[in-house]
Amino acid sequence: MGDQRLFHYITPYLFPVPPCAVSSLIVGFDFQAIVERRVMVDVRFELIIESTLWVDGKSVERHSRTCMIANGVAEPARLVESFENSTLGYAEITVTCPRMAVFDRILVDPGYGILKLTNSAWMTVIPDMKYARPLIIESVKATGKFCAVHTAAHVDARAGVGNSYLFINPYEKDILVRMASSAGRTLKHKAPSHTATLVSLEPLIGDKGWETVMLTASNRLPLWDVRHAYGEPFHISNLDHTEMWRGRPTHRRTTPAGLVRDTARRLLRESGLRLS
Repeated sequence: MGDQRLFHYITPYLFPVPPCAVSSLIVGFDFQAIVERRVMVDVRFELIIESTLWVDGKSVERHSRTCMIANGVAEPARLVESFENSTLGYAEITVTCPRMAVFDRILVDPGYGILKLTNSAWMTVIPDMKYARPLIIESVKATGKFCAVHTAAHVDARAGVGNSYLFINPYEKDILVRMASSAGRTLKHKAPSHTATLVSLEPLIGDKGWETVMLTASNRLPLWDVRHAYGEPFHISNLDHTEMWRGRPTHRRTTPAGLVRDTARRLLRESGLRLS
């Protein structure tokens, strides 16, 4: 193992929790998979799993579980937690090893949660991370702000189609949010600390009914695109993540000779005379 740095925790998972009149959230933890992929010590130790339900800035429910690890085997190997509340909130799940540092990375593949809908249907939901997503870190370094985008925002009142953004502020300070669409419309919102917020995209949609919507914020903001019935934002038909703006250069340096060569190759390729 040498001088490899180890950690006492993995980054917390964040899941939206819609009102229980619509659905409940079910999340499974595969401790054995975490041990096999991220644990770098071969001794007996204990993991602490804390699950917190946050609603309107307050912790309304908290559970703590333990998992014993011995000789690379987790007991229990898996655990299932469920969350529900009368209003919109979010679940924050942490896994720590207080006694010793055992994880080689704090970022793990979290899998999915399940929204069990009251109409007997269900859908998967991808969690976000509270910290340590390299793509977001890179983007914020490049722009100075958190930036996410969805290229197919859609609202159609006649067809009964609605569209919203659902974002979570799991941090201690309020976050200022600005949304702008390809129709030239903008919308501002303040996300209070420890809240989940659902904001309709209808004010950003032009006459076409379809727009690209970009969200920027003063801090990173776990964000989902929500498709739902028009005027009924919790009658959800789809819940998906948005794309991060990557902040990477979209050009490369060249010389005059290189520019001539690349242009010639492009023209030959477009004419069908060159295949590569």
